[in-house]
Order: sequence, then C-alpha cells, then structure tokens
Amino acid sequence: MAEKQQATTNDAIKERGRLNFVESMSKHRRETLRRIFEVAEEIEQDEIHIASAKESYMSYLVDSAKSMSRYEVEAHIDIFIGVVIMANAIFIGVGMDYKDDNPAWLAIDVLFSLIFISELIFKIWVHGFLQQFFGSSALSNCFDAVLIMLDLAQLIIELTSPRIAEELDSAPSASLFRVVRLLRLTRLVRALKADVFRSLAEMIHGIAAGMTTLIWSFVLFFLFLYVVSLVLRESLGRGRSDSEGRSILSIHEMFDSVPRSIFTTFRCSFGDCTFRDGSPIFESVLPQHGVGWVVFYSMAIFIVSIVLFNVISAMFVERTMAAATALTMEKKRARLQDEKHLFSKVTLLIKHIMEFAPNIEAPETKLSTSISEVMKMEVPLSVMDEAINDPYVKSILNELDINPQDHRRLTDIFDPDNGGTVELADVAIGIRRMRGDPRRSDIVCVDLMVRSMQTVLHETLTLVKEIRNALHD
Repeated sequence: MAEKQQATTNDAIKERGRLNFVESMSKHRRETLRRIFEVAEEIEQDEIHIASAKESYMSYLVDSAKSMSRYEVEAHIDIFIGVVIMANAIFIGVGMDYKDDNPAWLAIDVLFSLIFISELIFKIWVHGFLQQFFGSSALSNCFDAVLIMLDLAQLIIELTSPRIAEELDSAPSASLFRVVRLLRLTRLVRALKADVFRSLAEMIHGIAAGMTTLIWSFVLFFLFLYVVSLVLRESLGRGRSDSEGRSILSIHEMFDSVPRSIFTTFRCSFGDCTFRDGSPIFESVLPQHGVGWVVFYSMAIFIVSIVLFNVISAMFVERTMAAATALTMEKKRARLQDEKHLFSKVTLLIKHIMEFAPNIEAPETKLSTSISEVMKMEVPLSVMDEAINDPYVKSILNELDINPQDHRRLTDIFDPDNGGTVELADVAIGIRRMRGDPRRSDIVCVDLMVRSMQTVLHETLTLVKEIRNALHD
C-alpha cells in the first residue's frame, strides 16, 4: 500500500513538472513574440514619422536633428567637413596659379577658416576639452587644431598687415606652408565611416591590410637591386677606353657611383634602361664589354619581372582579399546581431503570410497586443508554399540572410510533426536560428539535445517495462 502511494506521488510530481515545463515554454514563446512585435511596431512608427516629416523639408531636418544624438550629428558634420576639405584643397591649388589682389580670394579664405574653427568649437563642445586633446584620438585632434590655428594666423596677418603677408607670400617657405595646409586631406579618413564612402573605405582598408606585405616586398626588392647594382658598379662603372684611346663615358656615367648604379638598375627593372638621349644602355654594353654582361642583365631583369614582381603581386592580392573577406564577415556578423532589423523583417514576414491565408483574419489591434491570437494561428502547407514563392517574401528572407536553397524547405522545417500546418509563432521564433552560415555550435546543440532525449526515453522505456511486468503478474 505504501509503495502504491509512493508511486502515485512520484507520478503526480512528474506530471506537475511536465505541466510546469510546458507552461514555461509557452510563456517564453509568448514573451519572445511580444518583444519581436513591440520592437517592430516602434520601428514602423519611426518610419511613418520620418515619412510624414519629409513632406516639409525644413521640418524633416529639424526632426532629424532632434532625434539624433551629439555623436550622430558629429558623423554627419564629418561628411560635410570632408567635402569642405576637398573644396579647400582645390581652392589652394587654383590659388597657387591664379590668385591675385581680388578681395574674393580673401573672402573665400575667411569662409573656409570660419567653417574649420566652427567645427573645432563643436568638437570641443561634444567631447569636452580634455577628451578632445588628451583622449584616445588626441594625436589627430591636436594635428587638426594646429592646422586650423596656423591657417587662422596666416589669415590674421593678411587682414591686419598686408605688407607682411606679401613678404611672407614671396618667401620660399610660403609654398611649403600651402602644401602643409593640404595635409587636411588626411582628415577625410574620418568621413569614410559614412555609407556613401563605403566602397572607398573598403579599398583603403584593403591597401592598409597589405602594407606589411608591401614593406617587406620593398625590402626584398631593394636587397636584390642592391646586389645587382654593386656588381654593375664594379664592372661597368669603371672608366675604360676604346681601341682609339677615347674614354667610354656614356656607359661609365650611368654606373659611376653606388647610388647612380642603384637608380639605373631600378630604371632598367621597370623598362626604362636608356641613356639620356633615349638609346638603350645595353646595346652599347654588348660591343664594348662582351655578351656576358648582357646575359647577366637579362637574367636579372627576368628574375625581377617574372619572379619578384609576380610573387609580390600575388602576396599583396592575397592579403588584400583576406582583409576584404574579414571585413565582409565582420559586417555580416554585425547585421546578424542587429535585433531591430531581425524583428522588423520577421514581423513583415508574418503579416505577409497572413495575407495569403484565407482562413486567418489579421488582428484589428497591434500584433503585440494580440499575442494569444497569433499563437493559435496555423497556416496550411500549400498557403505557406504560395507565400514563400512571392517575390516580396523572398526579398525579406534574403534580407534576413536565409540561404536561398533553404527557401523551398521552410515548409517542411516549420512542420516538424507532419501535421500539414505551420504555426506562425514557430515561423517568428524559428527563423532566427536559420540565419547565417551553419556553425559547429548548431551540431553540438543538437547532439546535447539528443543526449538529453536519450535519458528521458530510457526512463520512459523503464516505466513501460514495469507496467508490462505488472500487467503480466
């Protein structure tokens, strides 16, 4: 009797545990759906607000500025300053050739200086003086400030002391100062974070990733060039006389010192192996020094052109492509971690599937307040297939990084019990796990779940055997 009561108690505990598990899973699904729909509705409201504000351009600008943080405003200002820097560089170049006493030139100089000073004041207001000049970007910020102050000093001199400005302008250092002002172009790197400069930023990123390879390639090329140059300096760089006693200076002067020999060999490596008058150097070497040095030159050029240059190009391209692949993977990883993008597209997908289902009426209220109704919605497989074949749904799936080869299998994937219907709640929650490329963690997760199920099935099998033995007894 006591054993039966203990068994009944154990069964009740297990049943209560099962019910708690089911209730916990249902609550988790409900909370997940509510969060998905709430975030998507917030994004939709923001888009509607922006679309309505765009009807009035000024109100759109005001609303956009109000909704942006200081750092977002700073990002937009960096783009504007990038354009101004490019315009200033063009202005400096034109001014070097055509600048005269016309006051318009001075007015344009004043305009550029005011823009750059305003930018510096804004940056100090956003970050604070200490963070601006002693923070993580202190070096570049101080460099910007020095350029702005030098430009302002020159402008003040032009406005207050035109005679001194004229004397400075005619000095040799004036042209150097104008060239230094062109260093503002380096600040364009900050503007590359904007989407409009995405391709340019990727190219610069690839070049930067291959700089190490380029540096070591230069070292390798220079070592080979140096050895060949020393040989040619020792052999062809010594003065000789022809059969009539005249000095052969035309060949000798091309290799008469180590630096000159290096420069001549460098020119020959790139196909410019000629005298000053344009005649080939080694056409003159052949009759005067013999065929041996021509063969040596030919072998050296072959090694440079076929071996060194090809190896350098291949390694640089490999490093650049590796950097581009890493950058693409980083962007994809960031996109996969963007929950706002995920929730917005999943909500659009659910709404569009509802439009294809004749047996489902879309809730009159927001989806976030109709969670119970959504969890009960089931769509036939035929309707699901029809929705997936729709071009708009395909575009949503592509934006969610769902493999196109899996589009046709979505119906089977979201119908694990082969019941002939698909629950919309399963689609909304399960679509996240299908995003991106297959990972090892997916296999490990399935393996652990199977191991857990084995334990449960073993316990179930034991209970079934006990029941069968009890019935036979």
